[in-house]
Amino acid sequence: MVGAKFRRMKKVTKLNDPKRLQFEKHLESKLPKTLHKVRREQAKELGCQIGEKKSTQQTQHEAELVRRIKGTHLTASDTIQDFELAQLAELHQERKKEVEESKRRQMIQFFTEHVEKQKKQRAEATDQPKLDKPEQTASK
Repeated sequence: MVGAKFRRMKKVTKLNDPKRLQFEKHLESKLPKTLHKVRREQAKELGCQIGEKKSTQQTQHEAELVRRIKGTHLTASDTIQDFELAQLAELHQERKKEVEESKRRQMIQFFTEHVEKQKKQRAEATDQPKLDKPEQTASK
C-alpha cells in the first residue's frame, strides 16, 4: 500500500517538493543507501534555497526600512545611481529604435529588389513571346 501511495505521489509532485521529501523521510530506512544519500543531498539543497529566500526577504525588508527612514530625502549616491539608470534606459531605447529602423530599411530594400526582379521577369516574359512569334512565322 505504501508503494502505491508513493507512486501516485511521484506522479503528482516534483523531485524537490518539501512535502514529498517529508513523506519519504519515514521510508528512508527501506530505501537503498545510494537513494538515501541522494535524498539527503536534495534536502540540503532545498534548505539552502529556503535560506537564500529568507536572506533576500531580509535584505528587501532592510531596504524598505532604510527608505522609510530616509523619506523623500535622497543622498548623492542615490541621485547619481538614478541618473545613471536613466541614461542607460535612454541608451537602451535609442539602440532599440536603431535596430528597428535598420530592420525596416532592410525589409524595404528586400521588397524593392524583389519587385524589381519581378518587373524584369515580366518584361523578359513579355519580350520572349514577341521574339518567338517571328521565329514561328518564319518556320511556317
